[in-house]
Amino acid sequence: MAESNALPAYVIRYLTEGISNHCPIKAEQLHTKHKARRPFKYCNIWGHLGFLEKVETAWQMQVHGCAMYQVVKKLNASKQGLKELNKLHFRDILVEVEDDKIKLEQIQRELQTSPRDQDIQGKEKAQYQKFIRYSYVVESFLQQRSKATWIRIGDDNSKYFFSVIKQKKLKEAVIQLRYGNDVIHIEPEEISKTFVEYYKELLGKKVVDRTRAARRIMINRLVLSTTQHMDMIKPYTNEDVRDAIFSIDGNKRSGPDGYESDFFKKAWTIVGKYVTTAVLQFLSNDFGAIELHLGFYAWEKIRMLHISRLCLGSSSEVKEPVSGHESEVLRQALPVVTRACGRTSMET
Repeated sequence: MAESNALPAYVIRYLTEGISNHCPIKAEQLHTKHKARRPFKYCNIWGHLGFLEKVETAWQMQVHGCAMYQVVKKLNASKQGLKELNKLHFRDILVEVEDDKIKLEQIQRELQTSPRDQDIQGKEKAQYQKFIRYSYVVESFLQQRSKATWIRIGDDNSKYFFSVIKQKKLKEAVIQLRYGNDVIHIEPEEISKTFVEYYKELLGKKVVDRTRAARRIMINRLVLSTTQHMDMIKPYTNEDVRDAIFSIDGNKRSGPDGYESDFFKKAWTIVGKYVTTAVLQFLSNDFGAIELHLGFYAWEKIRMLHISRLCLGSSSEVKEPVSGHESEVLRQALPVVTRACGRTSMET
């Protein structure tokens, strides 16, 4: 780790030999040509000054639609307030902690020369408490970024965290990518586009010849009892959702939205009822797998057939040349689609 902290990052390119007996090597210092916009990431240290007020303000916003849609919109609305909170209190937290340490040393020197001065004693006590509080905040921040655990309390711990963070940045950096016909991409935009195309092709393939599990093997294995069957299909409760969320490590995030589980734990008094309703609605028959399938099917048919308006009713018909079965599926699925968008069938 010491070498990575002292030396800059380089990229090595092996050139063709030509008429030489040696292989030339070109070493270039790695410079980021295009700095991409940083995605939102929730910091655990935000759960202090004014955190609940910012979250409560955002979650009071009126959103129409299914419960999951409301949660997503409210989470997006919370980002602006949390960014303002970070800018106001935590933007230069690392520099402020170093300044607090220097101020504490100066006050303690004054206290050594005048140990009976009550004014200096009060300043030393206040500065000591401030430094301890923000030192803990900084270590929590560095631990979250480095995904490492404490080795000891003290200055060596912070140095270790900084080293881990730099190592993670070097490991996560993609400076070149070889794909397809041995084409090497070095531009960030090309690398990003190549990743997207690769996963589109990978996830877009449908496996036709899938090997089925042999029934004789399934029968001879251990099977669930009737009680276990009933336990698996019994409805979930609010306590089940809360226990599942609170069992997740605070530094873990479930998706690319930037919110770690620590956010939901600290703001559960505000977001708990919305998140619980969304999860239970998704797991229930009201918005289960069948309706989701119908909804996705409807969206695909609408896109393919370029339907601009669908009128639902006993005498209404889809104004496109579709089969009777497809028309019926669209009729059943459209309420699911419109409910997910926060509309009614008549508004669509």
